[in-house]
Amino acid sequence: MPQHREPRFAADRALSLEGGEARARNVSASGIYLETKLRLKAGDDLRFTVLFSEMSATLRLHCRARVVRADALEGCYGIGAAIRELRLDRI
Repeated sequence: MPQHREPRFAADRALSLEGGEARARNVSASGIYLETKLRLKAGDDLRFTVLFSEMSATLRLHCRARVVRADALEGCYGIGAAIRELRLDRI
């Protein structure tokens, strides 16, 4: 099992990717593992957006990441990516 720099937390949240959709499966301060039907490979740049609607605020998290791992799963791909930049907007 690979060592991670920060603790990972289980997730089940929809993401909007450039070119498609995905579902986050776990996340940390420096990385994310997601499942998507998009075929990506290690080294690819990845941009995604996550919406958070809590009580009186809606937040949009924009992230830029680099794919470090791509696994062929049944009917989709598992993608491990290192987060390189993020920006949070209140909408």
